[in-house]
Amino acid sequence: APLYWDLYAPKGLNSARICFTCHNFEYQGTAPASELTSCGLDATQLNRHDRMQDNVAHHKVNAVK
Repeated sequence: APLYWDLYAPKGLNSARICFTCHNFEYQGTAPASELTSCGLDATQLNRHDRMQDNVAHHKVNAVK
């Protein structure tokens, strides 16, 4: 959802809905924040407590968050 709002809402897609399903909450897709950069994303912008930063391991991002 954070990426959606950053990339698509400014282009006028602000009324679309997101459906999220999780089949294994034990694995939440945590990864080093540096991997965001390899995807072309701004790791410093997304690795914040109010965005994708993991609640326990602050050097990681959590895709479920």
